Amino acid sequence: MHISKIDIYCLSHYFSSYFSKRGMGFCKSLSAMVIGMMHSCSSSTGAISTSISAISGKCFTASDSQIRYLLSNIKFQIDDQLWRCYLRMIFAFLAEGGYIKTSSKIYIQLDYTSIDNDFLVLSASIAFRGKSVPIYFSMRRYPKRKNMTNLMKMEKAFIKGLRHCLNKQYQYVIVADRGFGNARFMQLCQENNLEYIVRIRGDLKIEYKTKNKLNEIKHSKTLVSVFVPSWGHDAEIYVKKKNDAIWYLCTNIKKIERRTIAREYERRFKIEKCFQDQKSSGFNIENTKIRKYDRLKRLLFCTCISQALMLFTGDILKHNHHTIKKLFHKALL
Repeated sequence: MHISKIDIYCLSHYFSSYFSKRGMGFCKSLSAMVIGMMHSCSSSTGAISTSISAISGKCFTASDSQIRYLLSNIKFQIDDQLWRCYLRMIFAFLAEGGYIKTSSKIYIQLDYTSIDNDFLVLSASIAFRGKSVPIYFSMRRYPKRKNMTNLMKMEKAFIKGLRHCLNKQYQYVIVADRGFGNARFMQLCQENNLEYIVRIRGDLKIEYKTKNKLNEIKHSKTLVSVFVPSWGHDAEIYVKKKNDAIWYLCTNIKKIERRTIAREYERRFKIEKCFQDQKSSGFNIENTKIRKYDRLKRLLFCTCISQALMLFTGDILKHNHHTIKKLFHKALL
């Protein structure tokens, strides 16, 4: 990707329309960081500083100091305000390109990943052109012993924080794997006005309403409305066979086609592409030497921005979306 010195200025001007509450100085430093990451496709501060130096004409020491100051700046807090600014930028592109509409649902993939077994990350993303755009994450130190990290509390804080930051003009559906297939998580989604499609275990004990007999979901064929004794309430279960696998999908969405549920759950695997782009197949964040919690969290946030902009820019170039080019200065192309 050809990037010039003017791009840093243009990107900082673009960021100022979304991150203005953080100040122009922050926007300039953030734009330099993001441009350096996009140019080097790396999370290494050395590689980023080298790229910034090549683009801006600054010496390596000055570029490196700028990056280190940004990552260590206590004012650079990954809080609700910053997430709302970031989501405004992401949704502006998706809406302008016609990828999301207020009349349709937005499906959000959810899953855990780790950074070199030092940090546990719970992430949310939206499927986009065969990949996935990160929209939110929460991070904890990776548990070194059993029960060191309370996943229930982490998930509760995550869902509450995510819903608080999301634009209220859209409807959202959480799509998650079997690790989230429990009554507690589904209730958590409902409490935060979120619909869900969650895969559950095939050995879950159920009672058919018509037969009032205890059985297992794996004996069901298509769509069943059942009572789950361990949950204490009714549930709608969709059964989908995919090659040699069978998916048991639980949802609270009313009047939805089975093929839509199966399609959206299959797209959930795009979040794995998001993790790959952040790791070995992209920015290689696991190879960074940064291990301080707050600094690595800021670095991961910058990675999310760089990752999203690279996906959006590539989409503009490949599909020639003239209607959305106004969102990005021509210098970025």
